Parts: sequence; structure tokens; C-alpha cells
Amino acid sequence: MISADTIEAVRAATDIAAVIGEHVRLTPRGRSYVGRCPFNGCEEAGEVTGFHVNPERGFYHCFGCPEAGSAIDFVMQHDRVTLGEAVHALAARAGVTVVTVPPYGPPAWRKFGRHSGSRP
Repeated sequence: MISADTIEAVRAATDIAAVIGEHVRLTPRGRSYVGRCPFNGCEEAGEVTGFHVNPERGFYHCFGCPEAGSAIDFVMQHDRVTLGEAVHALAARAGVTVVTVPPYGPPAWRKFGRHSGSRP
């Protein structure tokens, strides 16, 4: 399981406009970018400015469909990959080392001080 600190480091190190800009033609508008939504048929409906990317806040949002999220969410949705695959791809791109942790922490017997071979 990927650590929460690693996920946050990947989000902070990733330029969301550059990631999305590889798949969507973005036009600057003030502090954000706008373009056609690549999800849920908005593209076919001709939504020209319904898809917004805000690099300062690190998220995207489409006003024509319910899609929104971070660069990790975009990669997961657009490329149809898992969270782990998206984090690994963006971490490699940003030069962030991926740190993994056990899914449920240390075994319960260690937590409660039980020693191997001893019985209560």
C-alpha cells in the first residue's frame, strides 16, 4: 500500500496543467485553464469551456459532468488505471520516491506485546 505522505508528495510535485494538457487542449483564462472535457460525453456535446484546470489549487472540474479531482484522479479516470498505477506513473514523472507501508500495520501480536512461543 502506498503511504499517504507519498500520495501527497506526488500531488504537490505534479503540474496538473501539464498532465492534463497532454490529453486536452487547454487555453489560459486568468489563473486557470479551460478546455473540452474528455469524459462522459461532454466532448461530443461540444462543451468548449466547461472543463477547468486550476494549477494553483491542484484540481480540475467539469461543469458539464460530475468529474473533478487532482492529477492522480485524472490519470486514474482518463487512463483507466488503479490508484497505485497512477501514483507510480506520476511519481516517476515528478522524481518522487514511492514509499509503501503494510496495509494493516504490524501484526496484532506485536502491538499487544505477545511473544512467540508464550501463552497467556
